[in-house]
Amino acid sequence: MGAILLISGKDLDPDFLILGWDLRPATIHRKGEPFRKTKPEGEKRNTSTIIYDISNAEYSDLPAQIKETTAFLKDNKHYLEKLEMDKTIDSIAIDFSYNSRIDGLKIEVQHDSFPAQFIRIAGHLNIELRLTQWAYDSTE
Repeated sequence: MGAILLISGKDLDPDFLILGWDLRPATIHRKGEPFRKTKPEGEKRNTSTIIYDISNAEYSDLPAQIKETTAFLKDNKHYLEKLEMDKTIDSIAIDFSYNSRIDGLKIEVQHDSFPAQFIRIAGHLNIELRLTQWAYDSTE
């Protein structure tokens, strides 16, 4: 899975956030739940987060993730603009997960970029951008 949309807040109640779109959350983390289900007595979450899958592009295809995410933002702009009015939301972010191409042999430097149009749309919607880069995989 490629890019995800994360909506988080200390006072956010995921069961009462109504966005109006048909997209269903991929994951919901509730404030007070343990970070690890295997350690229920361990550290607890201090915010609630709703996660939506917004790109089906592969980890190895960041440009396709950006293209699909740009289309998602355009198609859902009306709904996303309303999120700023919800005072229980502290953060809205898009996280792009992708593979590093740096292998230490043939590729030593990796350059990736976001088109200006995408940055304008995300910025207008007050959406933070995150990059989660996975280590080079020599099996690809």
